[in-house]
Amino acid sequence: MIKSIFKFMFKGLVWLLGLLALALLAIFLYHRFQIAQESRLIQKPFGQLVEVDGKKLNVYTAGKGDKTLVFLSGLGTNSPVLDFKALYSRLEEDYRIVVVEPLGYGYSDDGDDDRSLDKQLSQTRKALKAAKISGPYVLVPHSIGGLEAIHWANRYPSEVEAIVGLDMTMPHTEVSDQERFTRSYQIVQLVRNLGLARLPIFFNDDNAPAIQSGALSEREQAIFKALFHRRSVTQAVMNEVKARDKNVATVNQEPVPQVPTLLFAAVQKGGGDTKLEEDFAAQNPQAQLVTLEGSHYIHDDQPEEIAKRIKDFLGK
Repeated sequence: MIKSIFKFMFKGLVWLLGLLALALLAIFLYHRFQIAQESRLIQKPFGQLVEVDGKKLNVYTAGKGDKTLVFLSGLGTNSPVLDFKALYSRLEEDYRIVVVEPLGYGYSDDGDDDRSLDKQLSQTRKALKAAKISGPYVLVPHSIGGLEAIHWANRYPSEVEAIVGLDMTMPHTEVSDQERFTRSYQIVQLVRNLGLARLPIFFNDDNAPAIQSGALSEREQAIFKALFHRRSVTQAVMNEVKARDKNVATVNQEPVPQVPTLLFAAVQKGGGDTKLEEDFAAQNPQAQLVTLEGSHYIHDDQPEEIAKRIKDFLGK
């Protein structure tokens, strides 16, 4: 009797695993079909492709003005050009807007090279030079892009006129277990490659701040989603994930740049911990700290307020 029960359970498990395998295959084939269908949406980049170290990087420019604002994206932002649109669309009448999409992001090529701060900064500067965009620059980094901005201001101070941080990563940020952090991105990469991210439980409009900002047209929303499903965790992004702790350690050894700095710190309703931002600002008499309620993608949550404060800041 017990033997029969185990035999029945084993057959049931085999059937269940078989159905699961078929479901995964169906999702994967649908994902590949959608990738092919979406290819026509992203044939023409927003911006121009320039050659850097044998790869093509996308550089988007808009607007006009005496000051050049260079936006630096956060880790894994699949389409920096579209993600920053809610903010820069409110600034392009007064300033020259530049978004450099790093290796593995947006319309830029992917690659398997070093993602140290020196390498990232070198490629950003080469991309600007290739696009004939000269400094000095107002750097506008989001999240981990703040590490590159700080490194830039310390390595090439004559090129950095000011820094506007969008909930940017601070020096001495507590780095969680690097192995666990890398593993989490590897899981995300697998989920995306299998097409599981197309299931509503993994992705919908509610968890895409750039779409929720209302700044994107219907076509741009479709392009954003297409890039999400094919560019979110590229090899270059994965290499950047693996280099995160070393890049934080690099900035920890550097001084706080003594340039005009405007820091936006995102806090949840009821407040939040801004000690690192306060410490950073306290070491620079030209720094201002502004706390705003919203998510980590604060530039998508409160673009109007941030744009107004940037204009006031740069006007002074």
